[in-house]
Amino acid sequence: MDGENDLSRAGERFLLYSGRKKWSVLFWIILKILWLPHPNPVEAKRKCLKCRLRAEFSTHQQVTLPTGGRAINSPRHPEPSTYREDETQPLLGSQEENVKCSVCDTLWWTYHGESVKYNDIDIGAKPWCHYGSGVMSSVMLSILLAVNICFMGMVLYKTWAVSRRIIYLLNQTSLIGLLSSYPGIAFCSKLDYYLQGKCHYLLWSRTLHIRYLVTRGQYVDWKHTGLPGKPFLALCILWPGLTFLYLCYVLIELEKCLSSSTVNTLIHCVYCYVMMATWGLFMYLIYFIRVSFHRQFRHLLLYLNEFQGEIDLCRDTIQNVYAEFNCFRKCCNIYVMILFPLLILGITTMVTWNYVTGDDAQGMNHQRNINEILMNCLGWNTIVMGLSLSLIAIGGFNLKGLDDEFYFNVLQLQSECYAEFWKEIIYQITIASKASNHGVLITLSFAVIGSYMALHVQEQDLTHIC
Repeated sequence: MDGENDLSRAGERFLLYSGRKKWSVLFWIILKILWLPHPNPVEAKRKCLKCRLRAEFSTHQQVTLPTGGRAINSPRHPEPSTYREDETQPLLGSQEENVKCSVCDTLWWTYHGESVKYNDIDIGAKPWCHYGSGVMSSVMLSILLAVNICFMGMVLYKTWAVSRRIIYLLNQTSLIGLLSSYPGIAFCSKLDYYLQGKCHYLLWSRTLHIRYLVTRGQYVDWKHTGLPGKPFLALCILWPGLTFLYLCYVLIELEKCLSSSTVNTLIHCVYCYVMMATWGLFMYLIYFIRVSFHRQFRHLLLYLNEFQGEIDLCRDTIQNVYAEFNCFRKCCNIYVMILFPLLILGITTMVTWNYVTGDDAQGMNHQRNINEILMNCLGWNTIVMGLSLSLIAIGGFNLKGLDDEFYFNVLQLQSECYAEFWKEIIYQITIASKASNHGVLITLSFAVIGSYMALHVQEQDLTHIC
């Protein structure tokens, strides 16, 4: 009876949106600049993993084999939401609609831990997530990715087999690789959306789906604090912006030496401005998602403490939270796999370059000496910026700190009265938080390759910088 009373109290806490403050316009501007808006940003009928799995089983049971057996394409295990179920599988929104599920209610948690339903008008998304915005964002992200590929091709075309420009090649490789990380990840997210989640290897990219981001926004105190981490947002805008201005100055100086076309220099500056702005906002978006999970884990901790003894209820809630968290974790791991080989390549290149040319600094002509200083400052600034903003956004090299904090807090809640309950909860958390080491191995492999390439700079003819 106590369990039933607890469940009824959970139902009583389920509220409807009632004139609360709309979300910050700045949040929607950030998503618009990143080309992430999509029509219908709010998933109106949210189902937990178990409810969606039951609905899928009900669907597949209607499809039988000629012999009367069960359909062979029955789902094997629950997966994170594709955020398209209400569009592509109407049964998920209609079947058992009247059945109350307390776990489904937790999908509407807010900053204060209440379950509050809302729609796109309530949160101010309507003007930003209009019809056509999805196609527009897909086209623009494809263009951004194509532009990055073209610029890398141009750099290779101009510098390939030109030994005196090897440092420029490696610097540009690190820079373009860093700036290409966002459009590449966002393009994978769009691809996963249009494939309707049929590619299991793209599940992590749902982190950048508009409905995933809207769900993350539930855990922000929009009324009192607004966007979290405003100083970090300012840093993500100012640092890449100042780097862009410095890069323009470097390109102008190199233009004098290389006799480059003014049009090419202008195009390069515009490209760097757009890509650095999107990369900086992408770093803030990662920070935004991490902060929202920190709040959600706090609610989950209070939830476990309140419903001690309700193993099924708490286990299902944990699985739903970690299904979303593991998408974000995998996305961050993939970003780190891209970032660190590029940073190691840049660091070893710059260190090797400084040692090789240090002894010859006195014999350089004035213009060459200036160009070397400019390129060195640009290279080190890019490395420090990429490393610093990424570490702040992720909260370290990975999200293990956030995971460990929640696990430690759960250990503090254990009690003898519910020993079996907490044993099962700890087991579920341990299983759900297991991370694969494949990403680490791949990162180390690329890092070794990057170090090898950079250390061989000294074997080139480095008598000229331009």
